[in-house]
Amino acid sequence: MTDTTRRYKHILFDFDGTIADTIDDLIEAKVEALRVMGVTEVDTDLLSSFLGMNLRDSIVLSTNIQNEMIVREAMDIYNDILTKRAISKLHLYDHVGEMLERLKKNGIGIGIFSLRRDRDIDAVIRHHGLDRLVEAWIGEDAVENPKPAPDMIYELLERMHAEPEETIVVGDTIYDIEMGQLTGSFTVAFTGGAQPAKLLGRCKPDLIVDKFDDFPACFDRRTA
Repeated sequence: MTDTTRRYKHILFDFDGTIADTIDDLIEAKVEALRVMGVTEVDTDLLSSFLGMNLRDSIVLSTNIQNEMIVREAMDIYNDILTKRAISKLHLYDHVGEMLERLKKNGIGIGIFSLRRDRDIDAVIRHHGLDRLVEAWIGEDAVENPKPAPDMIYELLERMHAEPEETIVVGDTIYDIEMGQLTGSFTVAFTGGAQPAKLLGRCKPDLIVDKFDDFPACFDRRTA
């Protein structure tokens, strides 16, 4: 059982679907990218079911495309579309800005991990001024093994000089929670993103929250 009396000094957030309200953008960008590649019949419900999975596997499983070069080209097109959208307009979930401000003021180190390319998440964070609040961030292609392997979490921990047992990992999919569990971090599942509470509950996160109004209070209990 997790010791909730410990002091947690760092919080790592998934980006899309956790702090950024981008679920529709993720689906629409993938549909557009696949159509550019000649896939005209796209099952959006199937695409939705793979949200949070690493990009390569989600494309293969949702289209049955086996040619690796075509898959990689589709990934690049998708990432380009997604980044243009995020640069032009990015909507964070309600109370995210205030939450990040409060955490930073309280001395909590904040990190972000993302399935976007490393250069893309860097551009998005800097463009929208999140770099003044976030200590470190990382994209999927910066590590050898994608979600649900814990490579991104370990890399962020190293960059932030953090220990897993002093860290909270927050995400909106089972893949995010699995990453945190594999590192021994405290895990928080957010139900306002890609996956519902029932599905998230199956992976037994340490805590489930439904909205960002819940976050400051539950974090204060664990970071005080």
